[in-house]
Amino acid sequence: MNAQTLLKRYASGEQDFRRLDLSHINLEGVQLVSIWLDWVILNGADLRGAVFLETRLTGASLFEANLTEAILTEADLYKAKLHCANLHRAILYRAKMRRAVLVEADLSDAIFYEADLTEVDLAGANLSGTHFFDTRMPDGSMRNDA
Repeated sequence: MNAQTLLKRYASGEQDFRRLDLSHINLEGVQLVSIWLDWVILNGADLRGAVFLETRLTGASLFEANLTEAILTEADLYKAKLHCANLHRAILYRAKMRRAVLVEADLSDAIFYEADLTEVDLAGANLSGTHFFDTRMPDGSMRNDA
C-alpha cells in the first residue's frame, strides 16, 4: 500500500491497518489519530514531523525509520522494533514503549515525558541531549531531568 491509498482510506474513516507492509512509505508531516498500526512493517519509512496521537504500534517494525521531530502522544509502542531508527528531536509524551528495541537508535535531543521505557533495549543508542521527565526507565526506576 502506498501513502496516498493509506491516507485516502484513513480520511474515509478506516482506522485498522494492522499487519501491512508499509516499508519506505513517505508519511512526512501527516497527523494520524487513533490509528491501528500493530505489527506493521515501517522499515525505512519517512515519518519526519509526523504526529501520532493515541496510535497503536504494538510490535511494529521501524528499522531505520526516520522519526525526526515526530510527535508520539499516548502512542503504544509495546515490543516495537526501532533498530537504527532516527528519533532526533522527537517528542514522546506518555508513550508506552515497554519491551521496545531501540538498539543503535538516534534519540539525541528527544524528549520523553511520562513515558514507559520499562525493559527497553537501548544498547548503542545515542542519548546525547535526550531529556526524560517523569519517565519509567528500562530498569524500572523513574527519571526526571527537571
